[in-house]
Amino acid sequence: MRRLGIILFVICAGVVGLVFAALIGGWFFVRSSLPPLSGELTAEGLVAELTINRDSLGVPTIRAASLRDAVFGQGFVHGQDRFFQMDLLRRLVSGEMAALVGEPALSSDRQFRPYGYRRAAEFHLAELDPAERDLLEAYVDGVNAGLASLSRLPPEYLVLRVDPEPWQPVDTMLSFLYFYIGLSTHYQSERHLRPLYDALPDELADFLTPDASRFDAPVFGASTEDPTGGYEPAAIPGPDVVDLRNRSAASPWPIPDAVALDFGPQPGGSNAWAIRGEDGSTLLANDPHLAISVPGIWYRVQLEWGQSRVLGVSPPGLPGVFVGMSRTLAWGVSAAIVDQTDLVEVELDPDDPLRYRVPGGWDTLVVRDEELVVRGASSRTLQTRETRWGPILFTGDDDVPLALRSPAFDPGGITLRQLAILEGTGIEDLVQALRELGGPGLSILMADREGKIGWVVSGVLPRREGFSGRRPVSFATPGVGWAGVRDEEDRPVLILDEPGRLHTANQRLLPLPESRELSHLWMPPFRATRIHDVTGREAFGTGIEASHDLQLDTRSLLHEPLRQIALEAIPEDPEDERLDSLRVYLRDWDGNASSGSPHFRAVVRSGSQMLNGVLSPLLAPVRVEAPSFRYTWELSHEPALRILEEQPDHLLPAGYPDWDRYIQGLLLLAFETLETPDGDGLSTPWGEDNRLSAQHPFGQISPALGRFLNLPSHRQPGWSGTVRASSPTYGQSFRMVARPGDFQTATFQMPGGQSGHLMSRYYQRGHWAWADGTPARLEPGPSEYSLTLLPDP
Repeated sequence: MRRLGIILFVICAGVVGLVFAALIGGWFFVRSSLPPLSGELTAEGLVAELTINRDSLGVPTIRAASLRDAVFGQGFVHGQDRFFQMDLLRRLVSGEMAALVGEPALSSDRQFRPYGYRRAAEFHLAELDPAERDLLEAYVDGVNAGLASLSRLPPEYLVLRVDPEPWQPVDTMLSFLYFYIGLSTHYQSERHLRPLYDALPDELADFLTPDASRFDAPVFGASTEDPTGGYEPAAIPGPDVVDLRNRSAASPWPIPDAVALDFGPQPGGSNAWAIRGEDGSTLLANDPHLAISVPGIWYRVQLEWGQSRVLGVSPPGLPGVFVGMSRTLAWGVSAAIVDQTDLVEVELDPDDPLRYRVPGGWDTLVVRDEELVVRGASSRTLQTRETRWGPILFTGDDDVPLALRSPAFDPGGITLRQLAILEGTGIEDLVQALRELGGPGLSILMADREGKIGWVVSGVLPRREGFSGRRPVSFATPGVGWAGVRDEEDRPVLILDEPGRLHTANQRLLPLPESRELSHLWMPPFRATRIHDVTGREAFGTGIEASHDLQLDTRSLLHEPLRQIALEAIPEDPEDERLDSLRVYLRDWDGNASSGSPHFRAVVRSGSQMLNGVLSPLLAPVRVEAPSFRYTWELSHEPALRILEEQPDHLLPAGYPDWDRYIQGLLLLAFETLETPDGDGLSTPWGEDNRLSAQHPFGQISPALGRFLNLPSHRQPGWSGTVRASSPTYGQSFRMVARPGDFQTATFQMPGGQSGHLMSRYYQRGHWAWADGTPARLEPGPSEYSLTLLPDP
């Protein structure tokens, strides 16, 4: 037995040794795919020698002889550090993901292939300005040279056991089209407005979908006397329109399901402001709000050529600096929320389903059998249909096909005019370039060293005829549809050369009724109003620290009126002790969304139940008629607050003697959601509900891999309605504050790190400055590594 034990020990030790050796070997094998950061390399496509210096965070400074070579260098570092991320993006947009990762991605391909974005990308590529095409070719050459510089493939390809396909110019156009998916989304709301208006009286449907809010703070055109730019409280529909009393399951307003409806406000948005001080100094602050993922959406870079110096960020896959600063300028972006898209009701011929009605007659659908290539399995076939207005994407609950009308498919829908920003010297240069920038509508703020600040809305602005664009309509009627684009004189542009401030936070841009020419749907203006109020203080000025602190502000404007209404509904000595406990937490809230605050958590849960409690009964008929209906109207707080403030008898759900009792019932539901298994739910801080969950694509599939690949989970302050916007998966994708030309004082923080490689020292370096709100520098630090690229002889 002793001998057997020795034998087993030797065997086990050998196995452990082999496993350990395999792990060590695997570690060295994967580590060998890290990019070279120093020495000399030759690169095909490069015209003259350039150097790439990286600082302690991995931020590259690219010094080149020309702008073309600088853009080549930018492509090179993107290819070294983020190629797998770029590959996923091009495949997502084109609906070709399953060819890389297999059957799990088929649902994604079925969703995106019908858009036809690959054909659109090829069209826009052929239409590019020659100068832009030349810079694009340089960038593409750089990407492929960066990928080729790796000794081994990025680790994701080693896991998948596939070779990456080279980057092509069309792939950059696909990457640009991705922003239409995320930012030009009005058609998604239109999809759900059809059943809303079909099931409800127009007066009630209008009330539930306002385009103005009491919190509004337009970018331009408001006054001291009317800071909201034309907001007036909407009249609540009377009992002749809707009456919730004495309902039954068979009444026009049935008792709603116990399951809450999905309603806004949804997470989203961005903040930006520009300030011109009394002394002529200027400042630009920007924090775009996007999904927080691993690797991150942005990549930092500093480009230097000749006398030019530009630093900032861009998404890997796209050349240029989308947000940043130069010796004379600083610029930032936020989504403009202008309405660039429509859903078109397609009238099919009942005798021939391939024909559809058009003005003056019929046209034939373009039908394609698309091959969905699936790695490791047989291909699938997906049939797509396309009209002269765009692809058919949806079918309503009434079986009406709905086609997408979007500038993504039109001439000028995508350009690379953002590259002109790199050589701009003044605000006028930027405005001219951005007027011609295709893509989704962006609110772009600017500041220059000459004492000017400016604002322009970029992107294609369609001109509609015969309809408002608010709801889907048929384009078969003559005189209904798009009639080209709006005149340039109608594009919102503003340049200030006197003391003042501009701010954009996805709110309504202009006063009523002018704003309705641009959109009927805007993001909740809580952030915009807070920025407007704080930057308007006399002592605010153009100091970096004040703007950085504002980016971390967590004052929640929405929850204050909800808290007051809840407190007024709870009697001094409530019969239910749970209400008494909840009242204490509501009463003691300090107005901020602090991560350690259990009071804010109680306010959020209470407010959500109250908003849902007054809106769900009104929306119940829509859910009955259209089971797929979702109420995601961004300004849903406005009708809910109107009802909670006025408390009309005819909108009090049956079974309750008065509104106080109904609100108390909603608060008790909120109390139940606050409970935890240990029974101490009220003391749980808000940050526990708002922990960061930023995942790598492989980390989403495997929790074991996620422990190594995902960003660390930690409590976060804020929510989507505070300046410091946050949610577990969405928030400030970076923060930047800069004065044009003042590189040394500019601040910047970004979640995650520069590199997409797990074993890179730059994979998460810099993350905690973002998480903690530490004002780290935008300007790269001293060089740790230097790589020289030489033209391939």
